[in-house]
Amino acid sequence: MGKNLNSEDRMDLILKGAKRTYRDLVEAVQCGVYIADIEGNILFVNHMFAEMLGYGGREEMAGLNFARDIYLRKKDREVYIRRLQEQGFVRDYEVELKKKDAEVIVISVTSNFIKNDSGDIIGIEGVVIDITEKKRLEIELKREKIKLEQILNFEEEVSKIRKSERLFDFVVEKSLDILEAERCSLMLLDEENGELCIKGSRGIKLEAFNKDRLKIGERLAGVAAKEGKPVLVRNIEKDERFKVVNNPDYRGKSFIIVPIELEGKIIGVINITDKKESSGSDEFTPIDLKILTILVRGIAVAI
Repeated sequence: MGKNLNSEDRMDLILKGAKRTYRDLVEAVQCGVYIADIEGNILFVNHMFAEMLGYGGREEMAGLNFARDIYLRKKDREVYIRRLQEQGFVRDYEVELKKKDAEVIVISVTSNFIKNDSGDIIGIEGVVIDITEKKRLEIELKREKIKLEQILNFEEEVSKIRKSERLFDFVVEKSLDILEAERCSLMLLDEENGELCIKGSRGIKLEAFNKDRLKIGERLAGVAAKEGKPVLVRNIEKDERFKVVNNPDYRGKSFIIVPIELEGKIIGVINITDKKESSGSDEFTPIDLKILTILVRGIAVAI
C-alpha cells in the first residue's frame, strides 16, 4: 500500500498526468500541430505534420524555417503574420506549402500567438489540415460547370449559323476552347470518291487543306468514319489498336475523334489532339469524349 499523498504531491501528479495526456493527444490527432518562434523557426511539430510534408519524422524538421523552407511563397507568411497581429488569431487560412520532395500541398491553418507571463509575443502555435484533394475537387467542379455552360451556349449559337464557312470555323474554335486543346480538324465526306476532306481546322498547316484527304479506313479519322464509332486514344504509343511510335504525323499522343452522323449516315468526323498543359493532363479522358459527342449532335443538325 502506498502512502497517502499530501496536497503538493497530488498537484505534481496531476500536472505530470496532464502533460502526458496532452502530449499523447497531440500525437494522436489526425491533423498537423506545430510551434514556432516569432521568426518562423520550427520548435516542435507532431508526427502527422512531418508526415504531411513528406519528412521521415519530426526530428527531420528541427531547425527548418517556415518562410525559407516550407512556404511556397514568402509573401504568404507576411500576410499570415499581419492577420495574426490584427486579430490575435487566424482561422482556416489557406496557403501552399512545399513538401520535402518539392511537391506542393494546400493546407488550412488555424493559429494564435504564444505569450509569456509579461504578455510579450514569443511564438506561434497552430493546427494544420491538408486540403489539397478538396481544393483539387473544387477546381474540377468549377471547370466542369464552366464546360456545361459552354456546351449550352454552343448548342444555342451553332443553331443560328447559316453560312457553312462560318459554321466550320465556329465549330473548330469552340470545340478547342471547351476541351482545352490546341489542334482540331473538321472533315466532311466527299461521297463521290469516298474521301474525308478538311473543311475547317486550327493548329494544322495550311498546306494540309490541299493534300490531307483520307480514304475511309485510313488513319484514326478514317477508322472512326468506317466503324461509325467515337475513338479515344490516351497514348498512341501504348494503344494496341493503333500503336504508332515516333511518327511525325502524330505530334500529340492523345486523340479524340467523333464521327458526325446525320439520318443514319456518316457525313464526316471531328478530330481533336494536343491537350493544353493548363488542363492538368496531356491525355484526353472518357469525359472529354462524352463532351465532344454532345457537341457533334449539334454540329450534325447545323450541317
